[in-house]
Amino acid sequence: MDGDWGRTKETLTNAFFGDNSITEMPRIFSNFANLVWLNLDSNNIEELFKDCLPPNMHTLSINNNLLKEFPQSLGGLKELTWLYMRGNDLRYLELPDFHSSNLELIDVSENSIEWMKTPNLSNHTVKVRDFNLAGNKLISLPRRMFDRLETRRIHLSSNSIRNVDKEAFRGLEDSLEYLNLENNNLPSVPSAVNQLKILSYLYLANNEIKNISSEAFQEFAEHLKALSLATNSLDAVPVVALSRYF
Repeated sequence: MDGDWGRTKETLTNAFFGDNSITEMPRIFSNFANLVWLNLDSNNIEELFKDCLPPNMHTLSINNNLLKEFPQSLGGLKELTWLYMRGNDLRYLELPDFHSSNLELIDVSENSIEWMKTPNLSNHTVKVRDFNLAGNKLISLPRRMFDRLETRRIHLSSNSIRNVDKEAFRGLEDSLEYLNLENNNLPSVPSAVNQLKILSYLYLANNEIKNISSEAFQEFAEHLKALSLATNSLDAVPVVALSRYF
């Protein structure tokens, strides 16, 4: 039996344990060096301990569990690429010091996040291609909210965002290409958006926008490919703001 177990640790690469009543991940998983894909969706897990994580895991799906805090233990996974944490009980988001340089996605949508904090490290930036914060309880985006974060795509739809500080996206001026702020309470296009130099996709549907300033899209006019302003309170097409595209 021990021999069979030893061979399993060397051959198992993908594991699916979704839709059970699991409360914690067994520590023996830390010995599974070849386990790179792990699905624990729809269980009752409240915490992930450092000594239970497969060391070379690149995909972890732990949607619809009972996590109340972002597991700091995930920061030590050097191969982590895809992280799914949708539908947990997170009320605040404190990202760890990720050691992985391959992060493609952090999905913390459909939680109850009211504020977030990035690592307070002087010479380190968290790099992730896709950052999904949709369906949370953010009501404002404060100054330098995404400090120490480098990302190309941010999803902020279906929150309750009304106020966006003019420096909310400071640090993302040269990296952010996609921004989704649909289904919020924005009264206007946030001035912070015009700081983004290479923004190509901007989604602002289902807000409360009435007027759009002539400078709203000026900084990224040469890059914009898609713009959605459906279901707002506009009286006319913002011709002046779009004049640089004609």
